[in-house]
Amino acid sequence: MSPLSAPTPVSRHLPSFDRSAPAAEVECDQWVVAGRHALILASEQGVRDSGMWYEVQSARWNGEDRSLRIAWVDPQRAAWKLHTVTEDPADFMRAMTEAVDHSMVMHKQIVVENGTKVVAQIRRREDGHLFSILTADGPLSREGQAQADALERRLREGVGLD
Repeated sequence: MSPLSAPTPVSRHLPSFDRSAPAAEVECDQWVVAGRHALILASEQGVRDSGMWYEVQSARWNGEDRSLRIAWVDPQRAAWKLHTVTEDPADFMRAMTEAVDHSMVMHKQIVVENGTKVVAQIRRREDGHLFSILTADGPLSREGQAQADALERRLREGVGLD
């Protein structure tokens, strides 16, 4: 059995190579699609939002209440909080997990002296290019910034970016 994909009135708004991609129906007659290069939220009116796979930090689906939460690498970007109409979005979740995992090359986190969590990541774009991301969940002192920069530098050196 092939994975569930968005119906034609929705998929016509997607790139041709994503029209049969694994998808899950969510509330308000929308569909979330695990596209080749991006996670896409679409409806019959068009694409509502999207994010490249390397922009997705994590995705969690709760089968009890059918909630789907997408967290982004950018802490300023609001998480997607959706409820699936699809009872078991296993194919969609598998495709999404594989795409996010493929984009994540390496990550490491530390907690600096004031308790702020710092995460450094090496991510892979759709063209294979590697780049680093450094995020902090709070303020950084001068010492904390130095620790964060050193963490990012170690990861970059580990994959040959510096």
